[in-house]
Amino acid sequence: MKLSKYFIIGCGLRSGVTYTYELLQAAGLDIGYGEPGKDGVIGWQYLMNTHPVVMKAMRKARNTGRKPIVWLMQVRNPVDTINCMADMYARGDWPPIPNIKPVEYAMRLQKDDPPILKAMKLYYHINICGMRSRKFTLRYRIEDMPRVWPSIAEIMGKPGVGLPDIPTNINTDVAGIPWADIYMFSPEYGDKIETMASEMGYISL
Repeated sequence: MKLSKYFIIGCGLRSGVTYTYELLQAAGLDIGYGEPGKDGVIGWQYLMNTHPVVMKAMRKARNTGRKPIVWLMQVRNPVDTINCMADMYARGDWPPIPNIKPVEYAMRLQKDDPPILKAMKLYYHINICGMRSRKFTLRYRIEDMPRVWPSIAEIMGKPGVGLPDIPTNINTDVAGIPWADIYMFSPEYGDKIETMASEMGYISL
């Protein structure tokens, strides 16, 4: 198992993680997508300290005096993300790592939840954990990548490397979900997600 130094956390789908993966690869970093590369990995599941890759990296850093793990949190507007995750749930192939506990417990998922509600819960709990945790060096919106890229490059040991020219229309084939539909499936999570979206700077309450 490769040891990762950089962990980039983003919501499961349509949060721009594929785009960021391509950026980091183009900048000369061996960042894995789902599976760790030499330098690090990008994926929502690594938010959980119970993930074997995270546990091994934390143990190695603690026992050897190795530089601390660097955590970055990437967010995206919920209306652009939830529908795509719901589509995955509807097909029965999400989340992709159900054997790593406590995924369903941590995300408050219930067996009988409709796909949209499962996606709403996953979006909320992943992002709220990232926003509240003190372990993150940087939190940023994927839409702000041109502005935050110099900071990301500096953090990852690539100071002065310009923003790679990567297409921004990756995985954009699923329509967003209207706020009215979010509230229809769960007023409780609708309120939570709308408040969080305001904190992220996507809407004004």
